[in-house]
Amino acid sequence: QLRVAHASSPSSGRAAEARRWVEFSVADVGIGISDEVQQRLFTPFFTTRADGMGLGLSLCRTVVEQHGGALMFAPNKPCGTVFRFTLPAA
Repeated sequence: QLRVAHASSPSSGRAAEARRWVEFSVADVGIGISDEVQQRLFTPFFTTRADGMGLGLSLCRTVVEQHGGALMFAPNKPCGTVFRFTLPAA
């Protein structure tokens, strides 16, 4: 799914500066992410896998933020997880 949207000012709800964003999202319908893992998901070197380094999501979030965007996740009701990141449109 790819969407382009205008940003809103969180304080007033009005368009902040007519800034446009590109949003990317990926959803699955697996078992989801436990509360314990959610708390550490973007922590460098945290992993739940024996062969993982724990750098993937931490690095992704850093790169997205360095480009003025945001990376977040949320439950995908009724099951699974949705990861979403936004970047300013050029």
